[in-house]
Amino acid sequence: MGKAREQREADRLAYDAYRHHAISIAFRALPAKERTAIEQLADKAASRFKGSLREATRAAHRERLTVSRYPDRIKSFEKWRQAA
Repeated sequence: MGKAREQREADRLAYDAYRHHAISIAFRALPAKERTAIEQLADKAASRFKGSLREATRAAHRERLTVSRYPDRIKSFEKWRQAA
């Protein structure tokens, strides 16, 4: 694997870590009513699954819903990379 490819992969992994953290912070900063609404929608989306798959699906939907409702709270990859 070339250095440029390794760097791109490292950048993507670092951005993914940033994104998950930023989404978590954004979600926790929401008013309780909005957090509850997002949690209920995520629960509904994950309801057909059981166990760890249910929890993973619920978490993924919670992140997607948070980002779709508050996209301005998460930097794009390009803006994140410029800020680094």
